[in-house]
Amino acid sequence: MEANRRQRIKGPDIGYVTIDAGCMVSSCNTQAAMILGTDRDNLLDTNILEILAKDQRFEPLYKRLSDPVATQKNEQFNLTDFHQGSKDALTVRVVSFLGPEKEYQGAYIGLIDSSEAVTARSLA
Repeated sequence: MEANRRQRIKGPDIGYVTIDAGCMVSSCNTQAAMILGTDRDNLLDTNILEILAKDQRFEPLYKRLSDPVATQKNEQFNLTDFHQGSKDALTVRVVSFLGPEKEYQGAYIGLIDSSEAVTARSLA
């Protein structure tokens, strides 16, 4: 199971971003930066909410990260309008990091793009 998890994380269709409690990006990969419309160097040490606010397709994720109550839970949802004119969605997985007193310390954000273009690239 561990090998399967590692392979999924390494896959070209999975982008990841980790943020701190202030929504500052502490780590990310190139795929996540591509999905978010920027490059990795510009994404690091940037407030993720500023990046998400620039693209209305990310509005559900923006709202989720802006809601103090929602930060306490883990969830997965689809951004169905991510690929305009296509039925392919971008799956977003948010895993919250909580401290010993259940205080929010940040989150892992997985961006899973199963569009035909990305899937074809991974097969190549």
